[in-house]
Amino acid sequence: MFGHSCRQSDKFLAPEYFHEVSEHGLSQVVDWHFRIDDYRRTSKLQEHFGSDDIAFQGVLIIGRDHFLQEQGTRRRVEKTTIDSRSVHCFTFDKLYREMAGRLENLKLVGSGSII
Repeated sequence: MFGHSCRQSDKFLAPEYFHEVSEHGLSQVVDWHFRIDDYRRTSKLQEHFGSDDIAFQGVLIIGRDHFLQEQGTRRRVEKTTIDSRSVHCFTFDKLYREMAGRLENLKLVGSGSII
């Protein structure tokens, strides 16, 4: 993240750095929720999404499974709500598994194996 690889320096593996990065990501999710809330008072939602009433969720995708196992980051993010909406936290590994599983299901449906 931020143009750096975790392999470049041990600093990027340090728990305090990982916490800093996750807080920055969560801050961006909060900012987007505020932006969308501000757009509700204008015609921007209609312009951008074709509706004045949109459904959306906050998602934070950060790190790899092995970086989060010893961190409280995922738990902290998953306990966060913004304007009564939960923020969902995925690692890149979990996101890949979820997408691969959904792709397999779509293949089964497309082949007629599942009715």
